[in-house]
Order: sequence, then C-alpha cells, then structure tokens
Amino acid sequence: MASTSNITLLYLIKHHSPQAFKDYRILLANTYITQLMVIITTCCMQQRFLEANNTMGLLPIGPVRYLGPSASFAFYNFYNGCQVNVLWSLMLSMHFRRSLIKMKGVTRKQLVRNLVVCYIASLNLLLSPYIPAVDFEHVTKRVIEAYPEYRLEFYGPIGGFTSTSDLIYTFNTAILLSSMVYPLLIFYWRSKILQTLDQSQSFSAKTVESTKRMIHALTFQSMLILLAYSTTSIYFITIQVTGIEGTLRMMSQITKRGFTIMEYLHLALASFPCLADPLSTIYFVAPYRLWVEKKVLRIRHAKKTTSDTNSSLHVSRISNTL
Repeated sequence: MASTSNITLLYLIKHHSPQAFKDYRILLANTYITQLMVIITTCCMQQRFLEANNTMGLLPIGPVRYLGPSASFAFYNFYNGCQVNVLWSLMLSMHFRRSLIKMKGVTRKQLVRNLVVCYIASLNLLLSPYIPAVDFEHVTKRVIEAYPEYRLEFYGPIGGFTSTSDLIYTFNTAILLSSMVYPLLIFYWRSKILQTLDQSQSFSAKTVESTKRMIHALTFQSMLILLAYSTTSIYFITIQVTGIEGTLRMMSQITKRGFTIMEYLHLALASFPCLADPLSTIYFVAPYRLWVEKKVLRIRHAKKTTSDTNSSLHVSRISNTL
C-alpha cells in the first residue's frame, strides 16, 4: 500500500499539479521518490538491531540476509541517507511556502542549491560509516556473546558497526537524532505563515485556502515524524547512555519484553510516515484529491453497472423459464 500511494502521488505530481506548483513539484517529487526508496529498502532489510559491548549488530530477516553482512551494512546506511533526505525535503517544502507568502519567492537556482545541501548530508550518512575500520567478524562475536539466549546462528555472519563510540558513528547518530528538531522548526514556520495570512489582505481567498491546505499537510507529516522518531530516539539514547545491561536492569519483566520488541519495531516505526505522508498530501491538495475521487467514483459506477446488468440477466432468465 505504501508503494502504491507513493507511486500514485508521483503520477499526480507530474500530470495533475496546479500551475502554482511549477517549481514546488521538484520538492514534492524529491520527497516521494526518496520515500519510495525508504519503503523498498525497509522491505528488503526487515532489520533487527542489537547493541552489544560497544558494537551495533544489524540482523536482517528480509532478502538482504542472503547477500551477506556487507549488503546489510550498505542497505542500512542507504536507508539512513534516504530518511535524512526526506526530512530535509519536508523542511525545505515549508520554507518554500513561507518564502512565497513573504513575497520573496524562491528561485529555481536557490531550490536546487538547497537540495544539493540536502544530498550532501545524505551522502555523508551513506559513505562516512566506511571511514572507520569495518570488522564484521568482531561484530558477530560481540553480539553472540552478549545474547547467548538468542539463536543468532540463524542470521549467519552479522553486519554492523564495529564501534558505537567512534567519532563518525557519534556524529551520524547526532544527525539522525536531530531529526526531532526539524518538525519543531516546521511548526514555527507554520505559525509565521498562518500569522501572515491572517494579518494580510493582499491574498485572494483561493490563495489563502490552498496555502492553508498545504500547510496542514506539512504539519501532519511533521507530527508523524516527531512521534515516530521520538520513540526510536529514546530507544537509542537509553542504549548509548546506560548500555544494554544497565537498561535491562532498569526495567521490569513486562517492560523488558516491550524493549525487546523495539529491536524489531525501530525500522517499522521510522518508516511509517512514508505510508501516511502521500495519503495526507493527496487529501490536502485539491487537484490530487479530485482526481482520486473521480477514479473511485468511476470504479464504483462500473461495479454498480455490472451488478445491475447481472441482475437484469438473472431476472430475464427466470422469466423465460416461467
């Protein structure tokens, strides 16, 4: 469903965007192409995370598992790069709307420049983890030693981060955890935009309505990100501060089970906005919503026509029999 909604929205962005979206389409397309990559990567990995003795093990149960630990490591870094790209793209979308309302506008050159900065941050998360020494044998040994109660032989060699205390890992983790700040910045810009719309009389009613709808969509997306990332961020912060042993000592048996579930749910929670985002955009952008409504009504009408035809044929056969 997530893939279908993102692909549908990309089609709508290309063929049914209003004229006012001429340059804004670039940001929309970037957001949903990248979200599609996140969905595909998540399905391929279906990753489980285990922190053990200053290492982080990546244990996929998806198709990537058959490609070995190097593929698991590469897919996870690509996933992180895509997630940061999506967050930056949403933030740039709100900045774009704010600039339009303030009558400054954003030139295509400025838009491309902002996206280049966005991709630099993504490439950093993709490539920088290879700067420190990568030793998957060490990761495998540490994780198996830390979790003797788990049957980790099922996964084979375990990919992951050799040290969770080196500078590169710490820096990249800080970038990912800062994702919670982006929605707060978007909320601030939202208040400024709405304040400008309420105070100014120079905007047409149509402009005000369309802008508010787009702002509502971006706000909804930001709330999803904040909720999803706050949960996973608390998980990782707790692990890094207390260590796995200290964390488990702090929890009751019930909480411990819940904590174990987070080993599996981290990726799903972080990827959930990729399902809801395109649906909210389709709903809040009038031309997109109208296109979907027409398609749904056409399908319903076709089904009703088929049903009525079948009923008429059935009645006719009964009459002929009598």
